[in-house]
Amino acid sequence: MGSNVADKIPKAGEVEGSETNIEIKIKTLDSQTYTLRVDKQMPVPALKEQIASVTGVLSEQQRLICRGKVLKDDQLLSAY
Repeated sequence: MGSNVADKIPKAGEVEGSETNIEIKIKTLDSQTYTLRVDKQMPVPALKEQIASVTGVLSEQQRLICRGKVLKDDQLLSAY
């Protein structure tokens, strides 16, 4: 419980020069979906903090998965 699944989806029609921003869909284990717009150079722990502020799930209780890979806390989102 408390784990989240993240799937990074670039937003269609982004304004030129904003290619460092991505739209992320967060799906929780209870099937709630949230959308966040973040910088892909953001560290994974910072994303977890943003998710915690939206979902109420503590960052320590989150496990983020993108394209079948668990996001590691020592990486940037751009690594995925």
